[in-house]
Amino acid sequence: MKKLLTFFVAMIASISLMAQVTTSSISGKITDNNRATLPGATVVATHTPSGSQYYAVADANGNYRLLNIRPGGPYKIEFRMIGFQTVIQEGVTATLGETKILNVRMNEETVGLGEVTVAAEAISNGMDSDRAGATTAISNEQITTLPTISRSLNDVLALTPQAAATSNGLAIGGGNYRSSYVTVDGAAFNNAFGIGGNLPAGGSPISLDAIEAMTINITPFDVRHSGFTGGAINAVTKSGTNNWHVS
Repeated sequence: MKKLLTFFVAMIASISLMAQVTTSSISGKITDNNRATLPGATVVATHTPSGSQYYAVADANGNYRLLNIRPGGPYKIEFRMIGFQTVIQEGVTATLGETKILNVRMNEETVGLGEVTVAAEAISNGMDSDRAGATTAISNEQITTLPTISRSLNDVLALTPQAAATSNGLAIGGGNYRSSYVTVDGAAFNNAFGIGGNLPAGGSPISLDAIEAMTINITPFDVRHSGFTGGAINAVTKSGTNNWHVS
């Protein structure tokens, strides 16, 4: 019985290690004009295309964090606090698998106050403690504007500096062109023939028009990634919107 239980635990652990990140996050600090923190300030992020909303409350140090939000955007983010002017940030985008830093400074609300100027700053040091190794993030805008005749993922993956085109396909990080690991919305999308033009019938794992964002992780890998060499290719598909359109 113990051996059987150990086997099932090992199987569940191996499945969780192969899971890919399919969301993003936004965090930062909320302060007033004197740089004093504002605990209890509320944050509401609205995903403009779909209308989905995410909420957070600043802690005792004025820090907030919006977790597990949809990658891409744009987002409309509102910061509210009693006695202070509401701050609205529009056009905010979130990169797949990364945390965007957005610090905000709020002005006190005064009756009869004239013109108000709200100052906010977005700081990014280029480092993300949640990832290990080199990572290339590819946005929907890059996918849309990239010239490609074959409409293959290989054309988009060529934006990765560590990728090299071979006669059979795209090799990443010095690995074999068939050795990369592909996930779509967190689900494995691999086959024995690689990706892009190497698939049976010369197809692609998914249409480029359906992809919202992609990341390519190069060695050394995060401990959550295993069972492959070369690159971990993580793609998420577009979400629905409230607007009717055809293409």
